[in-house]
Amino acid sequence: MSHHKFHWFEKTQVQLATVAAMAAVYFLLWPMLRPWDPQGPAMYVHYGSWAKLGLLAIVLLSFAALAGAITIKSRPEGAIIVALFGLGGVSLRSGQFRQAIFTQPDGIGPMFSQMLGELFVMAAMLVAVVGVVYLIRALAAKISPALIWHDVLADKAYLAEAAPSKSDEKAKARKTINIVGCLLLSLAIAVPLLMLLLQSTDRGQVIFALLASCGLAVLIAHQLLPSQYSFVAWTMPIIMGIGVYVLAIVQAVPGSANSWTATAFIVQILPVDWLTAGAGGGVLGYWISERIHEMKYLEQKEKG
Repeated sequence: MSHHKFHWFEKTQVQLATVAAMAAVYFLLWPMLRPWDPQGPAMYVHYGSWAKLGLLAIVLLSFAALAGAITIKSRPEGAIIVALFGLGGVSLRSGQFRQAIFTQPDGIGPMFSQMLGELFVMAAMLVAVVGVVYLIRALAAKISPALIWHDVLADKAYLAEAAPSKSDEKAKARKTINIVGCLLLSLAIAVPLLMLLLQSTDRGQVIFALLASCGLAVLIAHQLLPSQYSFVAWTMPIIMGIGVYVLAIVQAVPGSANSWTATAFIVQILPVDWLTAGAGGGVLGYWISERIHEMKYLEQKEKG
């Protein structure tokens, strides 16, 4: 299969699997995953919905396992995208954040602390997703290396181009600079872009703004500072979310019936949103950028 056909096959595979997973959550699994308040936001720690938080993790890891097996011949980021965007059905069905504020007469600072704790749980789930995807590939590689996707950008020719140096130490230093630089640059782009795009607390607006800002930020950063490690893409939104909640805790306004009107839009992003639209968008940006780098490298290789 030519690389052009492979790129088309890979894209179609990821798109179809993502739509199927998201539809399953949105139409079938939502009654089992929603918190006790059907009109409230999908906040599990705040409502004490520990069993449903555990079920959410099971669904996410199941998606990761299925996607990892289905997309075994494609790059692993595609399977991560399927799992995270599939769970995005929860974000789409969730109620608005202000519904939770109405139940906080004594102040909303403690609620942001709960959201921060939930975000750490989401981060652990994200690490588990990546682990499941790579575990499946490792097991498949033991059976036959031909079963799994081969990264053409791991060739020495590309590494030499990405880190032009005759010295191995300088080459390693260059790779480290690219990793750190890609992470910091994506953060520097994502934060102002999110604040620019997020103009209301409507659920569709929140999801779009978060997905677009994280996706574009990682895409631009990875084009300028290519890194072969996708963790820069899915850790960046989590880091940003942690910073947002910490600031929200420090600057929390006194609770009242209208306290949501004095709460910045950005702090009303739910923990599950940072996982699905945030980390999912970041991995999508990395996935697109990696495909662009791959095509450029192959075109240069063909020209000699």
